[in-house]
Amino acid sequence: MISWRAPVLEADDHYKSSLVVDRRIWATGLVYGTLYLSLGFNYIETFLYASSIENPNGFMLFAEPTGYFVARLQDILDILLFLGPVLLVMTYLGFISLRRDSELSGSAHELYYMILAAVIALVLLFLTGAPKKGETARICMFILPFVVTTVAYHMHQGNYSQGEVLKLILLVLAQAVFMQVIGVYVW
Repeated sequence: MISWRAPVLEADDHYKSSLVVDRRIWATGLVYGTLYLSLGFNYIETFLYASSIENPNGFMLFAEPTGYFVARLQDILDILLFLGPVLLVMTYLGFISLRRDSELSGSAHELYYMILAAVIALVLLFLTGAPKKGETARICMFILPFVVTTVAYHMHQGNYSQGEVLKLILLVLAQAVFMQVIGVYVW
C-alpha cells in the first residue's frame, strides 16, 4: 500500500520553510533580473507575444466559442480513446474505491486527494485552452501516473488472480496494436 506522511511543522520549522521559499523567490527574481539587464529579456513581454501568435484573435473562448468547446471535447475524447475501455473502467473503479477508502484510511485519504488534485489540474489545463487538436496526449502525460495508480489500487483491492491480470494485460496490448494498425499515428 502506498503511504506517505506530511511532516508536522513546528513554529520554528514553519519559519525555516518560509525562509526557503523567500530565498527561492529572490533567486528567481535575480535570475530574471540578470536576464533582463544583460540580454534585454522580458518574460512578460515574451509571454504576451507568444500568446498573440498562438491566438491572434484573443482567448479562444471569446473569439471562437464553438471551436473552443469542440476542442475541449476532443481533449477529453483523446484521453478516453487512448485509455481504452479496459483501463477506463479500471481507473473509474479504482477512483471510486479510493474515495470510499479515503474515509477509513489515512494513506488512501492522501492518495485520493493527490489524484483529485491531478484531475483538477487537468481540467484547469483544458479550460485555459492550451491543448489544441491532437496535442492532448503529449501535454497531458502527467496524468498517466495517477491513472496507473488508480488501476493498481483497484487491482490490489480486487485480489485479481495471475490469470486475470494476464488477460487484462493482453486486452490492453490488443487494444494498442488494434489502434496502431487502424490509425495513422506518428510516434
